Amino acid sequence: IRDNTFDNQNSIIDNFVNVRIYPNPTKDELNLIGLNELDFTITNVEIYDLLSKKVFDLQELNILDGHLKLNIKSLNTGTYILKLNS
Repeated sequence: IRDNTFDNQNSIIDNFVNVRIYPNPTKDELNLIGLNELDFTITNVEIYDLLSKKVFDLQELNILDGHLKLNIKSLNTGTYILKLNS
């Protein structure tokens, strides 16, 4: 029996090769470019703090030519985890 778990994970990771997130660090706006290169559609974006508390949730995305701008002025200085959902 062959386990395809790692093959599937590598396939997902390979999708993000052309996606760029900048600037890092940032305080006002976060840019994601290359989203049009993905094999799937991003439906919403979530940001979590390091205590796993959701601090940002954007349901209606305005992706233009694979570029998404996130206004994150409301977030405190810190380290966060960005989650893209499809």
